[in-house]
Amino acid sequence: MVRHYTLSESDLAMIKRCRGDHSRLGYALMLCLLRYPGRHLHANESPPAALIAFVADQIDVGADGVEARMPSEQTRRRHAAELQRCLRSSARRRVACCPMSRSTKAC
Repeated sequence: MVRHYTLSESDLAMIKRCRGDHSRLGYALMLCLLRYPGRHLHANESPPAALIAFVADQIDVGADGVEARMPSEQTRRRHAAELQRCLRSSARRRVACCPMSRSTKAC
């Protein structure tokens, strides 16, 4: 889990731009799942409790009752699109780069 889901400083900076703990946690979980195993967090899907706890601890968010606090479908889709752009850009440049990290827009 540490190998695939440890967040970097640039990851944490992107995540901190999201408003609310539930949005930050959802964004972080989507980022982790897009990197490994390379897929989206589906609607009404809850990642394994161990992954939620591991990610929540890194971003200082409580993992209790996460199922009830996952982002809305609209927010989930917006996060997915932003993260796909970010990861494609990062893969080409080998540098963490995300449009959100340069803007003041919060998710």
